[in-house]
Amino acid sequence: MNKIPVVDISQLLVESSFNEESKLDVSRAIRHACETVGFFQIVGHGIDPQIFDSLIEEVRRFFNQTSEEKQEYAVNKWNSKNKNVYRGYFPSAINGKEGLDLSSPYLDPEHERVKSGDSLHEVNLWSLKGILTEYWDHMWRIGVELMRAVARAFDLDPSYFDTLLDDRSSGGAGSLSTLRFNFYPKQDNSVIVSVDSNSSQALSCEEHCDGSIFTLLYQYK
Repeated sequence: MNKIPVVDISQLLVESSFNEESKLDVSRAIRHACETVGFFQIVGHGIDPQIFDSLIEEVRRFFNQTSEEKQEYAVNKWNSKNKNVYRGYFPSAINGKEGLDLSSPYLDPEHERVKSGDSLHEVNLWSLKGILTEYWDHMWRIGVELMRAVARAFDLDPSYFDTLLDDRSSGGAGSLSTLRFNFYPKQDNSVIVSVDSNSSQALSCEEHCDGSIFTLLYQYK
């Protein structure tokens, strides 16, 4: 089995016209990793570790709420009072994990409001903690630079995908990107959904391909 490559993206984040060759080298490394393994570990992102710590604290605060409190933010499938079909909270009945899907904090708030009783709840919770927006900004910048790297690797203009990532300039809502927080509670009687085709290990989540071009994953225990 191929080892997951490690790619230093620090050169991609340097705004200078003097390191284009270095950016091209990184871009080619990313293309090679995607074509041969499908995953790569990012280093050199320059994000302060305290941001991750603060983010985890806020995410734990959300998931430590009662089921009733979290249910207020559930999507329409689990809370008929809410109109959101995709973004919002989903319970651990989904393959043993809880989750909260957020859209861009820069979208029109009307894109993310849900009706619950006689009050309106902001599904994306952006107003609660600035750390969510700060983390979004870091991930957004990295995502943009990764897509610019893909463009370079295929001999395209680095900005080739920019308007597809953010379509506000053409009258669109903004970004289809999603910030998802997953929480895996301890399962006493976990349901086996599928079996890993390589290791034969039982899985509580089916093997799948993400629907996005890039998934940026930060994992913690």
